Amino acid sequence: MSILRVLGERLLLFLLLIARIALMATGLAAVAGIFAFGSFIKAQGTSSVVQTAWGWMQATGGLFLAAGVLLFVFRDWIHIPRSGTSGAPPPAWLPAVAVCLVAQIGATLLFSGNLVQLWQDAIPALERAGVFQEARSGGEMSSVILLPVIAALFVPMVEAAAAVTLTVAPLLLLVLFLTKSRAFPKSFVLTAFLQATLVAGSFLAANAFAILAGRILALTTSGTPAEVKEAFAGLEHIQAVIGPTARTDALLVIPAIIWIPAMMFSRRVEPAFEAGSFDLDPAERRRGRGPGNAA
Repeated sequence: MSILRVLGERLLLFLLLIARIALMATGLAAVAGIFAFGSFIKAQGTSSVVQTAWGWMQATGGLFLAAGVLLFVFRDWIHIPRSGTSGAPPPAWLPAVAVCLVAQIGATLLFSGNLVQLWQDAIPALERAGVFQEARSGGEMSSVILLPVIAALFVPMVEAAAAVTLTVAPLLLLVLFLTKSRAFPKSFVLTAFLQATLVAGSFLAANAFAILAGRILALTTSGTPAEVKEAFAGLEHIQAVIGPTARTDALLVIPAIIWIPAMMFSRRVEPAFEAGSFDLDPAERRRGRGPGNAA
């Protein structure tokens, strides 16, 4: 069991590390784009609709950047109360946490079918259009071709990342729960924060996409070329998937959020998870191995 516990701890730690780096990189890219094009958009006298969508994009970039920074420092801010009573009975509500984790995994797999189908349609379409070949070639036109594709698929990419955190992370948390890992309470809080960030980001970005896509689709006329109509149909398909997916993910993250106060403030939680010495509080790390950490 100790091997399984250590493996679960390390994999979850790696997932959180990758998430922090990705959030900061995405946030920095979005903020850079805001500074680069924000004044240009205003100077061009663009419509209020486009400016509203730009505002949603600004909020998304700011959210990801702030969350990435917070995840780097948040870990040492979380203090799990130490009751000092080793072997004390766990709270009666603790099994409900595991039930919520299992339900979160099952519901995410159940309601992610449309998102999976979207990617199953998008990847072959991009391959047929030569996007991947151009990207692999590293030619001068690679960025010109890739930027519109990334812009169109940004929201599905965020929602795919949210789906991963709503399935893989709870699975790893279940491993920590069943092995009574000392890392479980703090890891649960960090994972719930990450899930809420990605779900909120996908919701904001989906709103921006819906505004811009609606504006673009309104330009369709009977004389529109077939290739353009096909691209518009792709935008319409994305719009039909990302909106319901964002709303569903918002419901799926609630079972994790509601347990954050209990994990952070209940003195009866820590004695239930005493296996290992991973993820001690800062003061205990400075003193060395804390109480109740036997594997």
